[in-house]
Amino acid sequence: MAMLAPAIQAVAAWPCHADAAAQPSQPRRRRAQQVQKFQARGGYLASAGALVASCRARKAHFLRLRATSSTILIDEATSGDLLPAADVAVRALRWTEGWLDTPNFSDEDYALLSGREAPTYQSLYLADNGYPSTLLVARLQEKEEKKESSWFDFGSGSSSKVVGCVGCEVKCFNRLTNEMLPVTQYDGGKQTVLRPVMADLAVSSECRGRGVGRKLVEKLEDVVRDWGYDELVLLVEATNFQARGVYERLNYRLAGLRLAEATFFLDKSEGGRRVAERKTVALLLRKSLKPFPQGDLENLNWGAVLILLGLFLALTQTPEVVTLLQSNVIRFFA
Repeated sequence: MAMLAPAIQAVAAWPCHADAAAQPSQPRRRRAQQVQKFQARGGYLASAGALVASCRARKAHFLRLRATSSTILIDEATSGDLLPAADVAVRALRWTEGWLDTPNFSDEDYALLSGREAPTYQSLYLADNGYPSTLLVARLQEKEEKKESSWFDFGSGSSSKVVGCVGCEVKCFNRLTNEMLPVTQYDGGKQTVLRPVMADLAVSSECRGRGVGRKLVEKLEDVVRDWGYDELVLLVEATNFQARGVYERLNYRLAGLRLAEATFFLDKSEGGRRVAERKTVALLLRKSLKPFPQGDLENLNWGAVLILLGLFLALTQTPEVVTLLQSNVIRFFA
């Protein structure tokens, strides 16, 4: 056994196959590093390729925008504009029974509503009822510019479609209660007054945020001035907060309240489709079209002014606030 001890120690010092496999040789390690570098280089190339493709897509988008020039024109509607204007209006206005209900309507539903509204627009805005009335439409005109001239080119193409509308008719109101009456009850201005009423302001979803609604309203205000009226009123549902914000920015102020105003909705509860009536709370908004400064004073938001004035008076009743204001004023003029 003493003679075998040096041989056993020499065999134990030899590396086993498992350790040799766990520690790769120098050429194998070099090949692994080369594969990693190649994969990293491929990732860089893929990222660069995606960036180039994105730049090309953006450039093509800008070229299409340059090749197509679009303008919004506001003019009076014709009989051929009634159905497109009605289609824009029924898709933009509310036709649900509850103000929180989701408008789950199909194209057939909107076709039914627009087919119902188009004759109504004809009788309200385009027919001669003895008093002024109008229907204005916003037309989106797109013009394709020629890329290069050749004898195959017969000119640039253009298209036009209705993307917005607003109507207006003259109605009779009681001077004291602002109650809307039939026009036949107008007594020459003693107890009733004639006022132009704006309605059916709508803009298609593809053109919202481009100032189309403001252009329609401003054009309508010019038309009403030409009629000889110095004010314009409208009715809006109290729960239609988006429309109320738009009219607020256009300087329309609260002039009355309707607790049971009749309007319509599309009833699909019994499996069919029918237009039913519902009652709602509506606000009567008014804007003065008189020249400066009388019109601007009438259109001022006096509610906000009174709130700020009351807040100022309440603060000035506190001695600490009065002392602080006095010291700041003296320091400013010193």
